[in-house]
Amino acid sequence: MGVPVPALCTGFRVWQYSDQLLLEPLDASTSCLAIRRSDGSLSVGGEPSLAGTVSEPKSACLLLGFIELLAGTYVLLVTNRQLVGAFKGAHVFRATAFDIVPCCSKDSLTPKQKADEEEYLVRLRSALSAHGLFFSYSADITTSLQREALAEASTGPKPLWKQVDDRFFWNLHLQQRAISCPEAAPFVVPVMQGSFASIQSAINKCPVEVTLIARRSVDRIGTRMWRRGADSKGAVANFVETEQVVTVDGGAVASYVQVRGSIPVLWEQIVDLTYKPKLQTVVTAAQPFEAPLRQHLRGLNEIYGPVIAVDLVNQHGGESRIGSAYAGAVNAIKDADIRYVPFDFHKECGHTNFHQLSLLDDQIGQDMEAQGFFLQGKDGSVQKQQHGTVRTNCVDCLDRTNVSQSWFARHVLEQELRQMGLLGKDEQVAEHSDFDAKYKIMWADHGDDISTQYTGTPALKGDFVRYGKRSPEGFLQDGVSAVQRYFFNNYTDGVRQDGLDLIMGNFTVKQGVPSPFTRTGIEKYTNLRVALVVLVASTFLFLRNVFPSSSPTPSILPPVIAATSAVLAGSVLFALKRFGRLFCDRPRFCSLR
Repeated sequence: MGVPVPALCTGFRVWQYSDQLLLEPLDASTSCLAIRRSDGSLSVGGEPSLAGTVSEPKSACLLLGFIELLAGTYVLLVTNRQLVGAFKGAHVFRATAFDIVPCCSKDSLTPKQKADEEEYLVRLRSALSAHGLFFSYSADITTSLQREALAEASTGPKPLWKQVDDRFFWNLHLQQRAISCPEAAPFVVPVMQGSFASIQSAINKCPVEVTLIARRSVDRIGTRMWRRGADSKGAVANFVETEQVVTVDGGAVASYVQVRGSIPVLWEQIVDLTYKPKLQTVVTAAQPFEAPLRQHLRGLNEIYGPVIAVDLVNQHGGESRIGSAYAGAVNAIKDADIRYVPFDFHKECGHTNFHQLSLLDDQIGQDMEAQGFFLQGKDGSVQKQQHGTVRTNCVDCLDRTNVSQSWFARHVLEQELRQMGLLGKDEQVAEHSDFDAKYKIMWADHGDDISTQYTGTPALKGDFVRYGKRSPEGFLQDGVSAVQRYFFNNYTDGVRQDGLDLIMGNFTVKQGVPSPFTRTGIEKYTNLRVALVVLVASTFLFLRNVFPSSSPTPSILPPVIAATSAVLAGSVLFALKRFGRLFCDRPRFCSLR
C-alpha cells in the first residue's frame, strides 16, 4: 500500500504578518502553509492570530502559485470560482477572480526598478485576466476518458498534479515551489485553460448529457499575431484538444477527441499597423520546413495514432504560401500515418454555404469512421476505442476551424447514439429540436472561448454554429470583432504575451540585467499616441488654412502654415508605414520562436 494522498485544499484564508504569510485551510485536518517574506521559502505549521497582522485576512479558493519579480516573491491566488459542471464524477470550477499578494517590499528598489516592477505586474494582471481557467479538486480534467481508461495501472496513489497531462497544466511553472515542498501537496491544484460546458436533454425519451471540453496546450501559448506556426521543436501555436463526451441514462459513456493547431511549419505574420499583415514563411538550411513538422506529427501519432490533417486555408493568395509549405513538407516526410487533406473553405463554402462541408465528408468520412470513437459500457468495460484523430487548421485555427470541428463532432455524435441504441439508422440529431438547439449553442460557446483566449474576441461565423445559418446580425458581429482584433493585435497583445511568458516560465526576471522595457535606437521616437496627435493636428491646420471659413486678409502666413502642416502630416504617415512594427505593442521578453 502506498502512502495516502492528502485531499486538496478547497479554500483557505491568507493571513499577512510582518515576517510571513500564513495560508489557513478551511478544512481543519490540513496544516497551515507559511511563506517567509525574506526569501519566499515554505514551511508547514503555525496557527493564525489577529495579533500582529498587517491587514485583514483574505479568502481564497486556490493557490495558483508563486512568481519571482525584482522585489522578491509574489503569491498568485484564485479568490472566486464558479461551478460549471462535473467530469469523471467530480465538480469542475471556473476561476473568476484573482489576486496578487506581495511577499516582499519594494523599498530596496531604485526608482527605475520600481517602475519596471509595476510593468511586470501590469503584464501579470493582463495574463491572469485570461478567459477560461478551469480546475477540479478531485479529478484530472486534462486527460481524455480513453487515455485514462487505457493507462497502465498505477503502482500506488499519486497526487493530482502527477496524474495530469503536462501539456495542459497551465500553472505548472507557478507551482514548482509548492511541488518541491512535499508538505505543501494539499495546495497544489492543477489549472487548465480552455472551455468546459455540459447540456442535458433527451433523445427519444432517453436522458442524454453531452460535455464539451477544450484543453489548450501550454507549449507555444500566446496571442494571435505573436504566436504563429511552429517552433523548432514542433510545438504549434493555438493547439487545442477537444473532447466531446456523451453519457446516456444508465451509465454508458462515449468520447470523441479531435485537435486543432496552427500550421506546423515555421511562419509568421508580424503586426505593422496594416489591417492584414503579410504572411511569411521562415526557412533556413539548418531548419527546413520538414524538421518541426516531423516532430509535431510524431508527437500526435504517439498520443492519438494516425492523423487526418485537414487544412482549410485558401489555396490562392497570401494564405497559399503557408498552405503550400505545409503540403510540401507533408509530402517530403512521407509518413503513412498522416493523411493531408486540403480543403479551400472560402472557395467551397463562401460566406454562407457552410453545408458545402458535406464535400469534405465525402473525402474523409470513411477514414473518420475507421478511426471510430471511445465507448465504455455501463459496467465500465471498454467496448470500443478511437484509433487516430482529425487535426484541423485554418490560419488562426478559430473561425473556419470551429465550424468544421462542430460539423465533424455532430456526425460522430450520431454514430455514437446509433451504437448506443438511441437513434435509428437514418435518424438525425436535428430531428430532436431541444437537444439540437442546446448542442449548437454549446459548440458556438466552445468556439467563442477558444477564440477569446487567442484573439480577445468571440469567434467569427459563430451564428452558423449557434443557429445553423448565417444572419445579418452575425455579419455585423463579425465586423465588430474584426475591428476589435485589429486593435488588440496592434495595441494590447504584446503586454498579454509578456504576461503569459512570465507565467509559463519562458522569461525569468533577474536583478542586474538591462531592463526589457528600455527603448533604444529609433524605437525611442516611435510613440503611437504622439504620432496620432501630430497627424490629427497637422491635418486640421492644413485644412483650416487651405479652406478658410471666411475670406482672409491677403498674407503669406496661411500658405506657409498649410505647406508646413502638409509636410508634417506626410512625414508622420511615412514613419507609420516605414516603421509600423515599432509603433505596435510588441512583446518585450521573448522572441517569436
